[in-house]
Amino acid sequence: MISTLSSVAILALFAASPAAAAAAENVFWIVSHAPLMASRLDPIVNPGAVSNHAHAVIGGSNFGPLYDYATSVKSQCTTANVDVDHSNYWIPQLYNKFANGTVKVAGLSYANTYYQMRRNGQEPVYEFPPGFRMLAGSASRNDLDLNDREDQAISYVCLGGNTPEGHEFPKERCKNGLRAQVYFPHCWDGINNWLAGSKHVSYGAEGRADGGGKCPPTHPKRIMGLFYEFIFHDHMDYTPEVGSGQAGTRSGTRCTATSQTAGPSASFPKSFHTANNAVSAFRSKIARR
Repeated sequence: MISTLSSVAILALFAASPAAAAAAENVFWIVSHAPLMASRLDPIVNPGAVSNHAHAVIGGSNFGPLYDYATSVKSQCTTANVDVDHSNYWIPQLYNKFANGTVKVAGLSYANTYYQMRRNGQEPVYEFPPGFRMLAGSASRNDLDLNDREDQAISYVCLGGNTPEGHEFPKERCKNGLRAQVYFPHCWDGINNWLAGSKHVSYGAEGRADGGGKCPPTHPKRIMGLFYEFIFHDHMDYTPEVGSGQAGTRSGTRCTATSQTAGPSASFPKSFHTANNAVSAFRSKIARR
């Protein structure tokens, strides 16, 4: 267990070339998680009530029907491998569906949360303030529009299968796991920790959902890029009637994801400084060659 985020290894693709030095601007770090619970609680969308679907949840042990930063940050433990990260993250629970119509929970193997520094030039990147929450995706959408950044943000990878990465559930068994992936909005209005419908955040005004495109005037402040992947067990040999998916749909287009913060405010900026210093040192080394 790591006690400070600045101790987490900052990962980048380093190679001995100027092009690689430029690519190293895209630094990131990863926090790995074991499962916390499967639950119909959703303290952001359905505070104090029961959600209409279950979620796979990771993070701090004080996850409950209501979100309060002061309570969450005092969690006794966390599923993260960084013990100061008491934030919670969740996505819809996936299921294995049988030919007779019955389903069972597809076990969550593990999850990774990525914190990325994708931005325009050297624009400042703001940390998530205490009490910050946000959503990605849509729980009601039945169609797929890949020109919409909200749809671009949700994807699936069939580990050990032949299906390429895509935005709908794979039509085959994923013997090494089905990986659900989410990119969160990376632009913030700079004022609100939460607005209904997650209107306080936005994807960039240009580029894709997973990039560092320019933020719109309504949401001018760049926040840390949050991406996560949840890897579910998939032991079902696929047929049109049998396979893994989400309750109520086999398309994958209704996926939503939620994040609520509960970590010490100094940790993330310190990690970004560590990342910037590592990139600067690497670029200096390349320049001297």
